[in-house]
Amino acid sequence: MAKYNHKKSEKKWQEVWQKEGVYEPDFAKASQGKPDLKSAKKPFYNLMMFPYPSAEGLHVG
Repeated sequence: MAKYNHKKSEKKWQEVWQKEGVYEPDFAKASQGKPDLKSAKKPFYNLMMFPYPSAEGLHVG
């Protein structure tokens, strides 16, 4: 198996992203104000889990 050439892969994707304007912000779209909630997908609930403040009582096995 050949080694992974990260330089070749990075160059390829950077060119694709540059061509597609990934790095160009769309200020007009961002400044339109509030989002249109009626056309948005069904809302969902997302609870982000916070890390333990200390390792005390942490189960490791």
